[in-house]
Amino acid sequence: MSRWIESVRRPRSWLLFVVIALYGWTVTGPAFIDDYRDLRLMREYREGRRSELGLYRFLRGGDDNRALRSAGYYPWWLADEVRYQHSRPIAERWLYGQFLIFGDNTFAYHAVSILLYGIGVLLAARLFAMLTTNRNVSRWAALIFAIAAAHAVPVVFISQQCDLLGLILVVAAMCAAVSWIQNGRGLSVLTAMALYALSLGTKESSLPVALFPLLFGWALRAGKSHLRRGATLSVSMLLLGGVWLSIYAARGFGANNAMMLDPLHETGHYLAELPVRALVLLATWLLPINPFIFYLRPFGQMIIPVLAGIGVLTLLTFFWLIRGSGRSAAMMTVWTLLFLPLLVCTPPDDRNLLLPGIGFAFLAVLWLIPENPQRRVRWLPLLIFVVLQIPTAIANAAAIRMLESTVEANLRTAEASFGRDCQPGDCIFFLNLDTDPQVLFAQYHFDWLRATEGKPTGVRVAFLSDIREPVVHRVDDHTLRIEGPIEPLLEGFLGKMGYTRNRPRHEGDEFDAGVFKARITRMTGDHVREATIRFAEPLASDHYRFIWCSPGEKARVLPAITFS
Repeated sequence: MSRWIESVRRPRSWLLFVVIALYGWTVTGPAFIDDYRDLRLMREYREGRRSELGLYRFLRGGDDNRALRSAGYYPWWLADEVRYQHSRPIAERWLYGQFLIFGDNTFAYHAVSILLYGIGVLLAARLFAMLTTNRNVSRWAALIFAIAAAHAVPVVFISQQCDLLGLILVVAAMCAAVSWIQNGRGLSVLTAMALYALSLGTKESSLPVALFPLLFGWALRAGKSHLRRGATLSVSMLLLGGVWLSIYAARGFGANNAMMLDPLHETGHYLAELPVRALVLLATWLLPINPFIFYLRPFGQMIIPVLAGIGVLTLLTFFWLIRGSGRSAAMMTVWTLLFLPLLVCTPPDDRNLLLPGIGFAFLAVLWLIPENPQRRVRWLPLLIFVVLQIPTAIANAAAIRMLESTVEANLRTAEASFGRDCQPGDCIFFLNLDTDPQVLFAQYHFDWLRATEGKPTGVRVAFLSDIREPVVHRVDDHTLRIEGPIEPLLEGFLGKMGYTRNRPRHEGDEFDAGVFKARITRMTGDHVREATIRFAEPLASDHYRFIWCSPGEKARVLPAITFS
């Protein structure tokens, strides 16, 4: 196989074939979570009902949070103090340009995503060829990068085109930087700077790329001029990145909820959490599984130390590769590690590993290919980086479609439960959740489904708890009490996204969700055990439907009279 990789003609065509074979079938997939919100905001912007796109400005805090919570766009437990917003103007305009052409045609957006990923893979192949004279290494690295399972979510998640666009801009900037360092062409350095500036407007994770020229100049070892050029370009990029970061912070971008880390304002907490989260991200190199799933629910926390242990094995393997391969391995190890201090600010999620994936792929090949070209490739890295990646990538993409189908089926069941055409003012209340993504932007999702069928929007969708097995009691004709006797309420990822560490939950906290008001009525320690929900209309109102979801089963309606 190694000989075929080295000698095959038109390797770029084969790489595109691999990308299409892996993800071509996803063009018929649906939108997912954030995508429904993006489509609505872009439509409102086009119609003049919004002054800015704000696709990545999810929560601005204060009055904005209260309005969104009251309208049902966020769950009732969202606190007023929470902020969660990013500045990605290039990515926003890129998506909006597609919206002006495609409208709500998800097929076209998915096709563009695959095209973007294909371009990114080809650019990565070009970069690998510039980093090493060993054609076998560069071709293997391009293949491993193309099939990496961690890249599946950005490819099939429309709103994650910011990652794909960032990949293209960053890798193109890296290629231009390599050309400048090797040849000293002035146009190349200007190109690298311009592409880097654009990448900062697509995704914050582009920031550490500024140090790549210095790393490459050091690793090249061909003369002092190369190191000097690399250092000069890195300093220029760092200055540009510093200006961007100061503007980013001054304008209030960032996140302050309990699941996010804030290195600027909560440095001690950030430094305490950084090592474990970084090791968990490194574990994905050896274990192709998305660690984010273990951060969704409290019971997943017991897996985190295991993943951190695998991350230690990853680091040890990197050091072993450095001993055997020298500066090239050291350069790509440092490149990979540079991103971790930024990426750990969010719960570890392999969908953020596109840029570190360049280093992952290069280091994987150094392990895969023996120094003696007469020997076969090593079977263990072949298993980890090739054999396991392909089915895992397909499974990751299929999982998103399956989750989306489940969410839509539950919404359809709830809609049909009225036995008549739903009208504005009708309310669907989910008592529990089936899957965690079900809660995210459910109102945007349901409005989109109804609008595409020509039905009136304004039918309210709300989740009353964030756990699978709450105990629900009827207090009076207008009030329900929801308890979490086994699994506490608001303890998972979705619950913790709704408050800040500076202002944790307290007994007596009240939230106005428009058609109902919620109040935390009992806590044990830091755990929410009980909340009461008081509705504007009687529980038995014909405008209300209460829905219970069970994994693997059809959602069912619970008449209000059944509540004890």
